[in-house]
Amino acid sequence: MTAELYSSAADLWTKGADFLSEVLHEKLAHAKRYGEKDEEYKVFIDKFKPKLTTDDCFTPPRTYEAVKKWAINKYDWQDREIVVRARRA
Repeated sequence: MTAELYSSAADLWTKGADFLSEVLHEKLAHAKRYGEKDEEYKVFIDKFKPKLTTDDCFTPPRTYEAVKKWAINKYDWQDREIVVRARRA
């Protein structure tokens, strides 16, 4: 019974792998056939993706510290508390 079970599982695995291979082959053939249309569609869809703003961009710590130090000295902010907005996740 155990040998039959392993044999059935192996057959199922092989059939599943064959099916996936066939599906991937069809998808690849479709992409090759309609590549230009797919690229056009991708460009169209990309228009609706949210764009990054300056608030979303990361400033490296060394750059931030250098600019902060410069601003504190330039505008005489030594006695002021520096408030930093939290980054969005």
